[in-house]
Amino acid sequence: SFTMNSSLLLVVLWFNLVCAHVLNPQHEAVNKTDSVPKASITYTVQVFDNKKSTIKVDLRPYRPTFFDVMKTAQEEDNRFRFTYKRYWPFGAYVTSIGGVKEDTSKQFVWMFYKCNKNVDPAVFNDMKGCKLSDTGVSWTYPEDGDIYLFHYEHHPWDKTIKQL
Repeated sequence: SFTMNSSLLLVVLWFNLVCAHVLNPQHEAVNKTDSVPKASITYTVQVFDNKKSTIKVDLRPYRPTFFDVMKTAQEEDNRFRFTYKRYWPFGAYVTSIGGVKEDTSKQFVWMFYKCNKNVDPAVFNDMKGCKLSDTGVSWTYPEDGDIYLFHYEHHPWDKTIKQL
């Protein structure tokens, strides 16, 4: 039969296992960020064809999402502050960047692009070399050297519906 002493023994054993796992020095290396490689991501925000801001973000962990890039960028520079809504299971939907809010009544929204690595975000004035991202910021895993652009643009809904 299962007694109070048996229950207490199981709790003590479980507690010791948890403590051993947490305090084990072998696990400390996993938590040290110096041993984890960085990813350097270029992130540009462009409002229409003129107002442009670019930041290079170095991140750990090695496999950050672009949402992680955005959070780090806003901590480093107020021009990259953003708001979003979370839609399960799709993730974060960006509603404003740098104080510029989407205006759905006029069909102006933030569009998320991935650019070729040979694109210089400081000089490009058109969307050549950039394509609409296949995934949102929560499901995009940038790699070292990748270039991404959030572009504020007019995006007619009827055009999107016709494409579907």
